Amino acid sequence: MSETGALPITDKSPSNASYLTTVLSAIVVYFCVFKVVSPWLLRAVFGKRYVSLPGPKRKFLDEAGACTCFSTVMGCWSLYIHYLDTQINSTLLRYDYPPVRHNCCILLGFSIAGISIFKGFVSVSPKT
Repeated sequence: MSETGALPITDKSPSNASYLTTVLSAIVVYFCVFKVVSPWLLRAVFGKRYVSLPGPKRKFLDEAGACTCFSTVMGCWSLYIHYLDTQINSTLLRYDYPPVRHNCCILLGFSIAGISIFKGFVSVSPKT
């Protein structure tokens, strides 16, 4: 470990390509959850009430379902890193730790996908 507490660069360190792949995968997974999983789950739980909602409200609920899925994954992973991962200690800068970097990449992908969907909400929402 260096003086700053950063991880040394070794052959086992993930490459930048793995972080880019994580961001792109997070975007794809978010859209899959938004388009497929969230509507299916909401339809299964709320049935006719969900189907009777107008399109913009259903889209809003689909995004809320996708956000809930991602929040659960990110929260569990963060708790794992904080409480159970023994390789991280007080002398290590947390942002230099590969699991933390991947967690940040997932958050970045989620944010990019969410912003693109939010732009769709702004263009679809009625003027008041």
